[in-house]
Amino acid sequence: MQFVAGFLNASTTSATMTKISNSLAIVVLSASAFAQGCYDPNIGSSIGITQDSISTPQPIGFAFPFAGATYTDISISDHGIAFLSNAGVPAAPNPAAPFVYTPDPAGLVVNGPVLSPFWSDTIPGTGDIFINSTATELTVTWQDVTYFGAPVGTDYTFQMKLSDNGQVQFFYDTRVTNNSTFGGVSDNGVIGVSPGAPATLPAAVDLSTSPVTADDTTFELFAIANTFDMAGTGITMVPLSPGWFVTSLSCASTETYGTGCNSSPAHIYEIMATGTFDLAGTTITMLRTGNGYIALDSIPGVFITPSPTAQVVALGDDVEETVTLSAALPIPGGATTALSVSSNGQITLDATGNGTAFTPDVPTWLATSAPMVSPMWHDFQPDAAGSGTISFEEVGGIAIVSWNNVFNWGQTTGETFQVQFNLATGDITIVYDPIHNNVGTDYLVGLKAGGSQSDFGGNDLSAELAATVIVNDIEVQSLTLDSNAPALGSNWDLTTTNIDPVSPIAITFFGTAQGPGIPFSVIGLSAPGCSVWINTVVGTATALATAGAATTSIPVPNNTALIGGILTAQSICLTVQNPANLLASNGLQGNFGF
Repeated sequence: MQFVAGFLNASTTSATMTKISNSLAIVVLSASAFAQGCYDPNIGSSIGITQDSISTPQPIGFAFPFAGATYTDISISDHGIAFLSNAGVPAAPNPAAPFVYTPDPAGLVVNGPVLSPFWSDTIPGTGDIFINSTATELTVTWQDVTYFGAPVGTDYTFQMKLSDNGQVQFFYDTRVTNNSTFGGVSDNGVIGVSPGAPATLPAAVDLSTSPVTADDTTFELFAIANTFDMAGTGITMVPLSPGWFVTSLSCASTETYGTGCNSSPAHIYEIMATGTFDLAGTTITMLRTGNGYIALDSIPGVFITPSPTAQVVALGDDVEETVTLSAALPIPGGATTALSVSSNGQITLDATGNGTAFTPDVPTWLATSAPMVSPMWHDFQPDAAGSGTISFEEVGGIAIVSWNNVFNWGQTTGETFQVQFNLATGDITIVYDPIHNNVGTDYLVGLKAGGSQSDFGGNDLSAELAATVIVNDIEVQSLTLDSNAPALGSNWDLTTTNIDPVSPIAITFFGTAQGPGIPFSVIGLSAPGCSVWINTVVGTATALATAGAATTSIPVPNNTALIGGILTAQSICLTVQNPANLLASNGLQGNFGF
């Protein structure tokens, strides 16, 4: 409480939030996003580096003094190590050699001058490496990289800064760890600097203890996996010529945890691999409402056999054809008098269409501009010898598009299914025949409103439609709280987004620890999907909402007594989406430091 009083004036909380705070006691840590205070946010431009590589010499931007010489260029490896030179002299090691992905302190003194912010079996993963140069400082950022063999979602970021006075700084986010599965054995890590050959390798030091060294080669070895102890911190190395004065820094950071409410998508979909299609013999009915669809499978459907006079459409491999409706069909955003039928199992609810891609891809599907129903996005070949056809006709006010034993590409087996559009109501029904061949490419089944959408994750349609699923015309994102890092001497800016339009404000509540996510229902509030993510309430801040967002700025004093302190936060806003008339955000923890 004394820490909080150092910079936050607690205000009176509402009776509702007092009730919430008194219900919490357990602390749960589940970080899912990260922001760091020590980092220079101006990371510059990508150098486009690939796995197991070292870049060509990049200009530093000034003559960098290092171990009695100056250098104008730097070659950067994806493995968290970099080599100084003057126009490539001395040359960096061969990137194909095991040297780059096998960290070993002895490697610091066998080549040219080297800087090792995090030499491990690091690879780009989904991230990249960035470089930003000014006349006095060079920043190299390994952004959202990972370690070899890492599970999905284990990215981390670290950064190196070089100053024109010879100072070297390394910063690490809270996710950084030394762990790799190369060769079936977890790898180690080396942090440090060296002028290279012919230097002699000294003993390792513990850089996190702020040592003073007498050797230009200064390093720490992390010989055992998962022992890296500087995550969320940084070091500054000031040259003593020879040796270094090392200072450990606690970096400000934030962690988001938990989830806000109430998000809802404007789509449903399931992507099924070859051999796993499980909707044979079923019906999916999507009842049109004023602002979306109610999707369910409880209404039996009947496959209407195409008549001899039905119009054959999209007769070809990877083709799309537009058909005209006799009346306007209600759809998200209005109505349409045309459908665009793709041979590959998709129907766009407009005359423009969406192309003829044959490989199901969720990001592409979610990015389509028009509403779309995909009874079976799959690689079909209706013009193959012996294949059935795709047809269109209207029967009793129902527009019908049928795939009748249409061959899978390269196969002599086909699929049969049908989409029925009720022109009066806008209801959409998909009917699958009882037998499917489950061959060829994957299958995507789904319905989406128009416009590019976020991915809320796929559905298990055979299970979820046993009840009902709501598909909105407009995507609704959950109330979200995020912030920059609360660094000393700066503003801690906490921004609440996706605020309900009925709410003129967002109220942010502060606590001293993370809460476990107590559902509002436990404390007598009817707000399904909403939970409390802080342990208690020690203060509040209110911000006006503009265009669905509101930012609270809290000045953080330049007081080193705050280093290592934390505050948690969660926002609420008004809504008409639930009886409690409240939405709640995810939780956020601010870790105070430099």
